[in-house]
Amino acid sequence: MQGLGAGLISAQVLGIIQDHFRGLRRVRALAAYSAAGAAAAVVGPLAAGLLLAVVPDALAWRAVLALSLPFVLATALLTLRFIPVRTREAGRMDLDLPAIVLVGAFVLLVTLPVIDPGIDGDRLRSILGICGLLVAATGVWEYRYAARGRMPLFVPALMTSRGFAAGNLVASLWFGGLIAHSTVLTISLLQGLRWSPLTVAAVLIPGALARIAASSVSSRIYGRLGARLLPIGLAVRAGGALALVIRVAAARPLVERVAQRSP
Repeated sequence: MQGLGAGLISAQVLGIIQDHFRGLRRVRALAAYSAAGAAAAVVGPLAAGLLLAVVPDALAWRAVLALSLPFVLATALLTLRFIPVRTREAGRMDLDLPAIVLVGAFVLLVTLPVIDPGIDGDRLRSILGICGLLVAATGVWEYRYAARGRMPLFVPALMTSRGFAAGNLVASLWFGGLIAHSTVLTISLLQGLRWSPLTVAAVLIPGALARIAASSVSSRIYGRLGARLLPIGLAVRAGGALALVIRVAAARPLVERVAQRSP
């Protein structure tokens, strides 16, 4: 349910930005969108750490899942106040439900081996085989769906656009690297060094503040450098990750000694 809600919200926000802003104003809006995500990286861990510190263990992690509710309510009220409501266009909405079901099944199966390391051997090969069949079935269905004059989930004009394909590839690699980095770091601090959730949240604050600061100036830098800003940002990101790896490797003997002394 959280995944469904997150998917709806993300698509709506990006769609609103696409509809209401043009040119450099759109870059500023996307920068604000990124800054909001970075702000969540400050507020979320701190609030979660406080809950885990003061709420009984039996309820703590459940309470964390409810942290977003006040922000959801505030967002809904702001949306009703400032975003105009569009009148429904005549005609039936074309959702391409079969393709949505096929893609949803594919995503679910791909995720299973990641969240359950015990899936291997014949079960893993079976999942991979079914995923291949789902991809083929989706391609056949989308081709026939478009041939009937309907709007497919994967619009051919977009799928063959170099800008669209390259943008999605860059976004996938960027967010994949960002989420993987933050997840591994958080788990290492919680389970490896046995730090409290509140301490981990405090350690992660400087990185979130840096992302907020970068988002606030990104539109101005983009106005001067254009697309050349992307390789610069990637280089800085890679340099920071490499520096962290070197620092962790250098501190590994100390970490091992601390772990050995821990009860």
